[in-house]
Amino acid sequence: MAWYRFFIACLMTFLVGSQAWAEDACAPRGEMRFVCGLHQPGDIEVLPGGRQLAVTQMNMSSSSFGVGWGPGQLTAVNTQDDSLSPLYPRPSAQVKSPVRKGWGDPACPGEIGTRLSPGGLFLSRRPDGAWQLLVVNHGVRESIEFFEVIRGDVEWRGCVIAPPSSLLGDVAAIHGGGFAVTNRVDGHRLDIVAHLQDYVARGKDTGFVYTWHASHGWRQLPHSEGTLPLGIESDAGGKAIYVAYTGPRGEIRKLDVVTGARLATAQNIQAERLSWDGKRLLATGLDGPYRVNACGRQPGRCPAPFHVTALDPMTLAATRVTAQGGGLVEGATVAVSQGKRLWIGAFLGNRILSIPR
Repeated sequence: MAWYRFFIACLMTFLVGSQAWAEDACAPRGEMRFVCGLHQPGDIEVLPGGRQLAVTQMNMSSSSFGVGWGPGQLTAVNTQDDSLSPLYPRPSAQVKSPVRKGWGDPACPGEIGTRLSPGGLFLSRRPDGAWQLLVVNHGVRESIEFFEVIRGDVEWRGCVIAPPSSLLGDVAAIHGGGFAVTNRVDGHRLDIVAHLQDYVARGKDTGFVYTWHASHGWRQLPHSEGTLPLGIESDAGGKAIYVAYTGPRGEIRKLDVVTGARLATAQNIQAERLSWDGKRLLATGLDGPYRVNACGRQPGRCPAPFHVTALDPMTLAATRVTAQGGGLVEGATVAVSQGKRLWIGAFLGNRILSIPR
């Protein structure tokens, strides 16, 4: 019944008028709350202590020359009063930090600073107890940036530059101090690059998963090929990963992080990002079967219905958590659980949505 929810949402938008919609965009609607003043808040992580969310502001744009990445930011959202504060880069930060030993690649060329254009996030605990925030970056360089979370602030510690012709999606820490990251499109395959829309529409392989360890660098994970791999998560031990693939055969796979062996599969789920809700995996994305024009044809808008689905981490058996009509956020990508609420980000627009769990 996703089409019905979408129709009702569009009808209500028409009845209240576009000006009223714009004025009330951030006003609470019953138990729904909105946090505005953001730009393309595509990924969210709950920071230690639970009182702050780290939110990405990517700053992606498109033109006749292709996709561009402008300066973005990591922003903190206070979960008590919904206030915003900059995490990185901070206006007061003048001196760039040196690469910290053991944080990424010693050959990292230096701190990203104001050139950061963040995509996927992953928070984890290092063996020494430090909180590590991995950030996919598209600004100036395609890279994984390493940050340390210290008392609600983040400090840059290092980076790993992606292989040439990569288009990274999301990242997750894995066993042994490394990480796994989705590579949406194999840029070395000119046939894929030239006919990407056709490849995706037909459900053909476009990308795969990379792993990286300091001991051996980048490796392509065997058997991880699929259509536009996007979201990724790892299990508690970092020995298995969960990967969301889109396209007509939208699915989520659980893979062994060394061999790439498929351990479980959930089919017919369109998901942009994955997150943990206690013991369950949450998959978030646009609702219904894959459509190239699911966002509509208005530039900068994606008022499409979306879903949040819980998955059993062993079997990937799926249970729908919520489904929302169009217009609440512009292209839902991720849902994270904090307290008694879900916080939902989007790859377009200026706000995130908060709803009761």
